[in-house]
Amino acid sequence: MTVGLRETMGKPAIDRGSAERLGELRHTVVDASSRAVVDLVVGHGRKVAFVDWAQASLGPDALIVQSSRSPTDDESRDVDGARDPLDKRVLSDQGIEIGVVVDVTIDDDGRVREITTTEGSITGDRLLGVGSYAVVVAHDAS
Repeated sequence: MTVGLRETMGKPAIDRGSAERLGELRHTVVDASSRAVVDLVVGHGRKVAFVDWAQASLGPDALIVQSSRSPTDDESRDVDGARDPLDKRVLSDQGIEIGVVVDVTIDDDGRVREITTTEGSITGDRLLGVGSYAVVVAHDAS
């Protein structure tokens, strides 16, 4: 099964053990080297928590969280979506702009399967980098 990241944003994040609301899903953290979502950023107001992808179950109505943690100093940029690909410009590794990310389709394991841009679709295996400025993908020679 696959899901688009766009439709997951804003879903309530619920602690599995206490059944308390932690907030809502704000950002994803995508690791380009593994081409996968590694963390989810959830929060309410100024309070923010990180959830390891393996500790979450994403359903149609809510994100169920087994455990969460405070962000480390190294993750402070991710609180604001530095490695969230949504709405970022897309550049090829040859410096050619390929639109803006509209959605990212992931599988059950969090692997990026497809990046949908304003100019079309890009397969997940072309993902090279995700940063605060852009998403970089391998140039399509075809």
